[in-house]
Amino acid sequence: LVNMRSGPGERYPIEWVYKRVNMPVEIIDAYEYWYKVKDFENTSGWMHKKMLSQKRYGLTAPNGKTAVYKKEDATSDVIAYFDGSSIVQLLKCSPKSAFCLISYEQLKGYVLKKDIFGVYPNEEID
Repeated sequence: LVNMRSGPGERYPIEWVYKRVNMPVEIIDAYEYWYKVKDFENTSGWMHKKMLSQKRYGLTAPNGKTAVYKKEDATSDVIAYFDGSSIVQLLKCSPKSAFCLISYEQLKGYVLKKDIFGVYPNEEID
């Protein structure tokens, strides 16, 4: 469980409790050991830095199917679909590509960046 607070410190009330492991958030501000973050629903608040991981994760499109391609090409074979909000590890993204290489359990494949919350369009992850 990870608490999101209304301010940067334990004296501030808990606004939300995240129960899903590796839920991606965007860091939008920092104060000492606290980060102000925003989630995929635009909910923002403060989390202690020890609650955040250095590994990168993304959330597949919450409304609809997200295709996972065998290759970094939308004409390649679709090897799986994600229904709704699945948390995937982002392994590699290039600013020159519309895709990211993702991992989910034993599955590895390519997903369109536009279908993932947790990566900027021109971001590089390696």
